[in-house]
Amino acid sequence: MLFTRRMSKLKKKLLLYFILISLVSISVSAEIILELGSPVFRDQFMHTLQSEVVRVTGNEQVAERLDRDILFDHVNTFQVRMILLLIVVSLCISGAFYLFTRNIVEPMEELVHATVRIADGDLSVSIPIYSEDE
Repeated sequence: MLFTRRMSKLKKKLLLYFILISLVSISVSAEIILELGSPVFRDQFMHTLQSEVVRVTGNEQVAERLDRDILFDHVNTFQVRMILLLIVVSLCISGAFYLFTRNIVEPMEELVHATVRIADGDLSVSIPIYSEDE
């Protein structure tokens, strides 16, 4: 396998695409995580819930006794799960980039390099076969 210290244009483009995909995924997850934890969201949620309890029961005392911590326990659990999912997705995207460059881009670069050498007149070039699916 050829070793080059410089990143090829193809690798740079692929890295850019994977970074953009990662940013979209991370942005969506981060927005959900931050929104669920925001005091504004929680206050609006409590106000809406209390209003609905008063409307259904006609009793303001019941609405005032709602325990905020119990109500948001599931939201907090969901936030933790979203953070874990965000980490897993980021690792999967990184792994996919690594495997893609290793298994597809590097062999393609070897072919390009060999083709250039053949075009320059070196007909002794051989290209190794790593698997039978090329």
